[in-house]
Amino acid sequence: MLSQWLQQYVWIILPVLAIPLAILLGARRTNGAIIISGAVAILAIAFQGYRTATIPFDMNTGGYNTLDAIVSQLGGVLSLAAWTLALAHAAQARRWGWFALIVVANFLSYAVQFISNLLPYLICSSNPPIDGDISACMTSHQALLTLITLGEAIGPIATLIYILHAPERRERQLPEGLVVSSLRDKTRPGEDVISAD
Repeated sequence: MLSQWLQQYVWIILPVLAIPLAILLGARRTNGAIIISGAVAILAIAFQGYRTATIPFDMNTGGYNTLDAIVSQLGGVLSLAAWTLALAHAAQARRWGWFALIVVANFLSYAVQFISNLLPYLICSSNPPIDGDISACMTSHQALLTLITLGEAIGPIATLIYILHAPERRERQLPEGLVVSSLRDKTRPGEDVISAD
């Protein structure tokens, strides 16, 4: 009962909890939310790739278990969050080359993810098993699974490279001995000083 409820409402629960949590965890650093979102997305993609390589896809039960579904959707939500935040950062900084690179990398990442979801069905339809057991054609090819995992991680990796490469804004410091005073504190000759009290 609980697992059915979680699978039905996980897309409502995860964005509400995951994105604000990533923003709060990264609040101490200027681009911390992007770093947290991208890193967790990469970890979720790596976990999903590991589970795909070690546990065969079960066509009879509709895929993987609830934990795999939650981690996969969490990775997708945080990848989208990191992508959105990095695009906003690149646009505000007017780094159009990075903006285009992040768009292309995340598009490729989502395209690979879409193709990887269809891949088991495509493999079985093009090479059907002799005995009719569809799970027999689901043998995992490790190199293909590694390429799929890397392809899915391209978007968050590009986002992290951009944000770690981008210089943080630093407050300008005055040279030693130079003092700047406000013009509001000065009065013109013949004017009375009026206090703000």
